[in-house]
Amino acid sequence: MSKKIEKSPKQKVLEILAVNKFSETDDLTHLLIANGMWAGKDPAEMIFAYQKSETRKWLKTLKDERGRPAFANIEIENEVGEIVHVYMQPRLFDIEQYKQVINYHISKTKYHANEAKEFQKELQSKYNVQYELPFKLE
Repeated sequence: MSKKIEKSPKQKVLEILAVNKFSETDDLTHLLIANGMWAGKDPAEMIFAYQKSETRKWLKTLKDERGRPAFANIEIENEVGEIVHVYMQPRLFDIEQYKQVINYHISKTKYHANEAKEFQKELQSKYNVQYELPFKLE
């Protein structure tokens, strides 16, 4: 008897949305709902997950009086030795926490630069169009 391999949520979403050339987020969400993406989920858990997502958005967009982020997500060790993510006001950072946030932003810069480079290659390959990037990658 062969065992059925369960698809991951990301695989299911890709499969469902693969039929669309482009759509607005509302339309894509309705398509996922219609295809049972959240069927059988506990409504209370879904509401809490949404509220957590909104809280994260707020924490990422809140600014202090200088227009700088009021919070940053850092990793710390909790009282039982586990590494956990917490949001902290930069005014409370120690040296290592500043370095952690700086390194995070450097990694995101590298990630986005590499993504731009990959799209540049695809543009060249698909349409034979040269599009110069305003930076050089190491």
